[in-house]
Amino acid sequence: MSTPDFSTAENKQELAQEVSCLKAMITLMLQAMGQADAGRVIIKWKSRFHRWRMRLRPPYSPAPLSRLNKPIGSNPVPAESITDSRYHV
Repeated sequence: MSTPDFSTAENKQELAQEVSCLKAMITLMLQAMGQADAGRVIIKWKSRFHRWRMRLRPPYSPAPLSRLNKPIGSNPVPAESITDSRYHV
């Protein structure tokens, strides 16, 4: 645990799988917190993203965060769609 390996997969399919797993994990964490706390977390994320985006040139598209306005759990990734054994508990 002292030197964790966060290397990214070389091919697009594995990378897409990793991103899907991360999205599912974040969704489940926010659901576990409850709507009130999760709402505060999302507001903080949006403000931090906005500050980060202001430092970029040209301006970054806000499309990835536009889906955060949906209610939590409205379109979660089903657990059975995660096929990589590294992400099963």
